[in-house]
Amino acid sequence: MPSTQYDEKKATQVAAYFLSKFNNRISKLKLMKLMYIADRESFRICGEPITYDDYCSMPHGPVLSKTYDIMKGDSDQTYWDDYICQKNDREIALLKNPGIGKLNQEETDILESVYSQYGYYSPSALRNVTHNFPEYVETKSSKPIQYQQIMQGIGIPEKEIEQLLKSYSEAIDI
Repeated sequence: MPSTQYDEKKATQVAAYFLSKFNNRISKLKLMKLMYIADRESFRICGEPITYDDYCSMPHGPVLSKTYDIMKGDSDQTYWDDYICQKNDREIALLKNPGIGKLNQEETDILESVYSQYGYYSPSALRNVTHNFPEYVETKSSKPIQYQQIMQGIGIPEKEIEQLLKSYSEAIDI
């Protein structure tokens, strides 16, 4: 079983993948929404997220919490900083591409599918899309979104959710 803990290198490679599709520069809001949708799609297709981040509802929609902290510079992580930098308050840019070596074919297919389906959306349109996800809760601050809520929101049956959550916890205990 793959790692069931947050992987900054994978998150960086996902971000770089999307950044490379937009001439190496994108709004933070748009990137965060594309990354969230990709992890959500991975739950639907693979039964697990790509990044294994923590998720939360925030005023502009759901976010990947740890990735968001890194994006804002509120983290001691360094791998991200080697490849991605903040251009201004709203945009980030790709300094150099880390490649996709930590991502498997299924994950890169998901990224390509998300890009094809949502890449042309404006940041505010993506915000609106994610506000309609069942797991999202309107808030003025931050409210955690559990994996189970995402899986319920995309229609995974309860018995399968229980099995998936059990397999995640067993992988962490190893």
